[in-house]
Amino acid sequence: MTRRLLPLLAVLALPLTACATGTAAAGGSPAPSPETSASPSAAPSPSPTVESPAPPSGPTLDDPSTWEISTAGIGPVLLGGDLQETAALFGLEVDGGNGHPNPDCHSVRIPVGDHELLVSGLDDTIVTLFLREPAADQGSPAELDPRGPRTADGFGVGTPVAEIERVRGPFTDKSHDSHAWVENDGARHVTLTSGRTDQDPTAHAVVESLTVYENDAPEWPHCID
Repeated sequence: MTRRLLPLLAVLALPLTACATGTAAAGGSPAPSPETSASPSAAPSPSPTVESPAPPSGPTLDDPSTWEISTAGIGPVLLGGDLQETAALFGLEVDGGNGHPNPDCHSVRIPVGDHELLVSGLDDTIVTLFLREPAADQGSPAELDPRGPRTADGFGVGTPVAEIERVRGPFTDKSHDSHAWVENDGARHVTLTSGRTDQDPTAHAVVESLTVYENDAPEWPHCID
């Protein structure tokens, strides 16, 4: 009887052992929870950069102080340009030849601040620019607005001769006996003419006129008497 019960008890003990094992596992320490990584904080958006407007490039039509005088022309008025189109740019019309005997010469007079710019063309191609002070009853050059067109070294109508002499030295040429400074670039020329002469070296010692012109013979510009 005892021998028969032993196997039976062994079989009955198996479920109890399994239960005990399961209970121990269930009663043990809980498995560690997976770590939760912190979400990265969003970087602050950079403030938008406010760009300053770029300065205007080139001459401004209604501001002669932005016009540069060179062998290419005076501001927006260029040698070799179309005379009719240039006149229209300023709302003006081309007139006759300014009394010049050559019938192919035509011109337009453009107010430039306190000065006048006489633009002349041969067959409507601009060949001569003549910037001058106004009539004497409108003031002397020393009284004019100094913010007119200027050369790269700062000279224009109304500039005292003494200032030019300090930079460029003595006059290099004469125009109708007046002391003048000439810049040449091939067939193109810039002439600054003062009121000084050999006979009266102190008279009106400022630049009275300025000529930009194209001519293979630099002695005198086209369409100007």
